[in-house]
Amino acid sequence: MNNKNAFIAPVELSAPFKYWKKADLHVHTWHSEDVMPTADVSPSALYNKALELGMDYISFTDHDTMNAYNEIGWSREHLITGVEVRLLDPVNIGHTLHINIYALNLGQFLEIQTICNKARSIQILVDYLLAEDLPYTYNHPFWAEAGETINIQSVFDIAPLFPVLEYNKGRVAHLNQQAVSLARHLGKGLVANTDTHSGHIGEAFTAAPGETFRDFFSHIRIGQSVLHHVDMTPNTFTWELRHRIHHLFNRRTWLFDKPDFNLDTGSVKLDQIIDKVISSPKENMALGLRVLGQAMDLIARTRFPALLFIKNQQRLGKGIETWLAEHVS
Repeated sequence: MNNKNAFIAPVELSAPFKYWKKADLHVHTWHSEDVMPTADVSPSALYNKALELGMDYISFTDHDTMNAYNEIGWSREHLITGVEVRLLDPVNIGHTLHINIYALNLGQFLEIQTICNKARSIQILVDYLLAEDLPYTYNHPFWAEAGETINIQSVFDIAPLFPVLEYNKGRVAHLNQQAVSLARHLGKGLVANTDTHSGHIGEAFTAAPGETFRDFFSHIRIGQSVLHHVDMTPNTFTWELRHRIHHLFNRRTWLFDKPDFNLDTGSVKLDQIIDKVISSPKENMALGLRVLGQAMDLIARTRFPALLFIKNQQRLGKGIETWLAEHVS
């Protein structure tokens, strides 16, 4: 099956789409463990910014928590409850999936957490989501957490279980295009999101008709949507890296302490450095740590880390493209 209706629009919406609803449905607040608690990532700041940018629907999809809604409220106009759950199904997948689930309540979230943590089965989770009539998406399909290896065959095997696949701002164009190819091969919908961890909401979004969120999502499922997409580039990666270094080593910008902050970089040494920074006094960081932060910023400004990251993602994208060409008719 080949869904020809959905397409990607690299420019601002124009007629006949300008009256369609717009949504960024993958946004992290300071309640995610890998987001620093600065003013621009509070739920209220992100909500207000989304409205200023003309988003008709916005969802906070923090990692395995819905505490943002305890803070801002569970029923606000334009705000769609959401969460990004992590599921490691050792039998059917072998690497961790990230799945966005929308329009759920606290009770449903607790049931989902039980499935992800105890049953650890993608089929049991999908069966529950379908029974509860909850919209859900397969986030950045060709991705695995630090220390894991992507099982391309399992991605292809489980993708049919999802109504919508994601085009993610944090991935390079070549890798995102493989997600597009997979979605079109399976006749699945596509959604474009920022997956922002730094407050840059609405730079990528999806547009579709729909006076309610469920109607909006239904149109995305059948491909009646437009993606305003953005890909990761050396410039955007460098900005993101310097942004994180700045706030990590300038903890006076933090509005509160966050002992459980964890970037999970995949490097034991780097994670140890981050832990040391987090545990250091907020108002009087040791000179050595301040110098280390300046050195890390200088390295980031060379764009070498960005070019290495981009090269690795491009290599992965080419490998997936080759695999798809050999295994998908």
